[in-house]
Amino acid sequence: MRFKNKQSNSDIPTIDLIPMLNVMMSVLAFFVLVSMTLTTGPQGVKVDLPGDDKETDLSIDEPIKNLIVTLKSDDSFTINLINGDEQNIQTVEQLKMTVQDYLQNQDSGNVLLMADQTVPYKKVIDILVQLKEIQKNRISLAITAKKEEI
Repeated sequence: MRFKNKQSNSDIPTIDLIPMLNVMMSVLAFFVLVSMTLTTGPQGVKVDLPGDDKETDLSIDEPIKNLIVTLKSDDSFTINLINGDEQNIQTVEQLKMTVQDYLQNQDSGNVLLMADQTVPYKKVIDILVQLKEIQKNRISLAITAKKEEI
């Protein structure tokens, strides 16, 4: 009868997890350090801060008067004029002429288009596009948020 000795049992391979964990932790530490150096420091996000430009200086005494154009459900327009009066306009052509006059006379004001809730969105966008043909960067769509009831 043959007896097994301890040396024959040691021929079975075993897995030692400690060196593998050491390598994995080293790789993890490497990637953490690399990601920290790439996301912080002088190469971060560039932010344009306002400077001392004379153009951006706005006088507090003179508030900017925006021209508010309201599109009603019957396809007519109401314009809030600078002096506080309202003007009713029936056609888009008259509106475009009024807006063009306002933009030529006012250097700092914008034109805001507000629409009644019953006006189809496509119509609002069509009128906004027609107004933006006059001057693109001073015409905007105004929206109002509903107040939540408590």
